Amino acid sequence: MGVSEIGTNRRPKVVAHRGFWWPDVAQNSRSALLRAEAEGADGVEVDVRMTLDGELVLCHDRSYHKVEIAAVTLRRIWEDTQNAPLEVPLLVEAFEGYGGSVNLEIKRDSRQRVIQEAHHLAEVLKEPFWEGLVQRSALILSSFDPETLVTLGQVLPEIPRFFLLDRYDPTRRKVALAKEIGCVGVNLHHQRASTFALDLCRQSEMEVGLWTLDDPVRADNFCYPAVSNIITNRVDLLVGNL
Repeated sequence: MGVSEIGTNRRPKVVAHRGFWWPDVAQNSRSALLRAEAEGADGVEVDVRMTLDGELVLCHDRSYHKVEIAAVTLRRIWEDTQNAPLEVPLLVEAFEGYGGSVNLEIKRDSRQRVIQEAHHLAEVLKEPFWEGLVQRSALILSSFDPETLVTLGQVLPEIPRFFLLDRYDPTRRKVALAKEIGCVGVNLHHQRASTFALDLCRQSEMEVGLWTLDDPVRADNFCYPAVSNIITNRVDLLVGNL
């Protein structure tokens, strides 16, 4: 998905939020990723964190079963939590057999660790699977944190970056910041996706995604030139209805 596509009439891509986990599959798990693809999602959005020993894993929260991911080794996580190998998978293993596009949301623990995380990610992306995603423009990096996005741009300048905006973020200022730090797009909270916000993104030549929108009727209303992807928990409701 490139900036050159902005303004074309096309269906937004359906992106599974942490994979297609609803209602009973672990979020950010390999099962959720493969299920999303099987259900017809165009891509998945997952959360990336780094353990104390530098392993990149998929997990949304800072802690998993009260074990702080950044403070312990991967082995400690797996030893101290029940069934953790299935629910906190390694990034390098989670996508085996997966064929869609990928949005990696990079989580920040500290400035220094973000630098380390970016360099560890650069090593992972040398693997054939990830190189293939880059070559077919099927990989993006995203974050709520502008410093993280700047660091990612320095270490991985070839990978498109999206700035995540929360529900109460000031749209005009954040869109301007996204452009200033070299992002190609923003991911807006769906409740911030007013006509003003969408027009602002289009005028700024920014792609825009919406998160996390589960209502197929509302989603259909966003088949709008500026919207390139809709991140959803309910892949089953959106696929085939846009």
